[in-house]
Amino acid sequence: MPEHNPYRTNRNRISVGELKQKLDDGESPVIVDLRDAYDFKAEPETIPGALHLDALELGDKSDLLPRGKDVILYCT
Repeated sequence: MPEHNPYRTNRNRISVGELKQKLDDGESPVIVDLRDAYDFKAEPETIPGALHLDALELGDKSDLLPRGKDVILYCT
């Protein structure tokens, strides 16, 4: 029997324009900036409200992501 995964995954890509439209429409997805420390230091600007996690931490910190909301992951 497959292991139960409480997180629904949908691995579709979303464009910057589509994300902007979601935000303009009042949607509030969880946005996660997955850039590593080196890339983040070089370009510290991020999407307002985004959670910054190193991609290697994502599995260990997945409990920080709310269930039942869209989660948008981005990196460089």
